[in-house]
Amino acid sequence: MTPNQWRVANKRPYLEKIDYLWYDVNRVTVTRRNGEYKGELQMRISYNKLQKLMIDNQMKRQDLMRAAEISSSVATKLNKNETVSLDVLMRICKVFHCDIGDICEVILDE
Repeated sequence: MTPNQWRVANKRPYLEKIDYLWYDVNRVTVTRRNGEYKGELQMRISYNKLQKLMIDNQMKRQDLMRAAEISSSVATKLNKNETVSLDVLMRICKVFHCDIGDICEVILDE
């Protein structure tokens, strides 16, 4: 364990069991030592529910960008199922009057 990992583990006791944490734009990988999970737990995000909502409400990408006040780069990230900020998700929820779980989901790859 490196000194930086030791500092993080001491500040957050729940991280003591985590051997390796890797974050990418599309995936989060956690490897645990002596924990419930053996091997790696990989997660990715999917905005298929948002795309279905847009189709049901006959909303185009440009309409969503105007209504939620998001940039074209954020809209591209949504189309590519890449992570976006929580603020963006909350603005989209406000447009559709829904919960975050109604526009995205986390998929566990094992």
